[in-house]
Amino acid sequence: MIILKGNKTIEIDRNTLSSYIDKYTNVVIDLGTGDGKYVLKNAQSNKNTLYIGIDPSEKQLKVSSRDIQRKKINNAILAVGSIESLPPELKNTADKIVINLPWGTLLESISKPIDGKINKIIELMKVGAVLEIIFGYSSFLEKNETRRLGLNDMSLEYINNILIPRYKSLGLNINRCEEFNNNENSINTTWMKKLLYLRNKHNIRERNIYYLSFSKNN
Repeated sequence: MIILKGNKTIEIDRNTLSSYIDKYTNVVIDLGTGDGKYVLKNAQSNKNTLYIGIDPSEKQLKVSSRDIQRKKINNAILAVGSIESLPPELKNTADKIVINLPWGTLLESISKPIDGKINKIIELMKVGAVLEIIFGYSSFLEKNETRRLGLNDMSLEYINNILIPRYKSLGLNINRCEEFNNNENSINTTWMKKLLYLRNKHNIRERNIYYLSFSKNN
């Protein structure tokens, strides 16, 4: 598994990763972490949890990797990877996986959803682990990208009739499904804060933000 230390990348094996994991009560994986701010901020607040952020862009990850090294935050790891090439060292390690406002191939994989790629995510989860997803794309506001990816309009109807049954067939039980309100500020990501700011400032009603929580049952 390739991880970042400041501006450098190093490779660690499963044994080295296990030595990190054994020090903590829980493991949270942030898939599609982007600039890694979610990992950075939550690791500072929850010292007993190991946070692992995964993103294909080394450039993006370096934004927080330098801060993690400078502030000597030991319970945060940023790793290079994508939905197509998730680090095999992470199989059966996660107590929770979060996917906040995904984009590109990751968004396509979990919103259609594509079974083979969802299974790759599920493989990272322990039995009983939680998968949390926040969708925030709009086919009206992002016409080109949603058309390119062939995405359906995201709505509670689509979630209840298509997504939840598909995820259930893959061994995930729904815990919670709801639409975020305008004052939701509990998600520590750069993009979430920007979306909510723009939605409230310009009163944009075309963008709905949905939260889903699933549990792995076996």
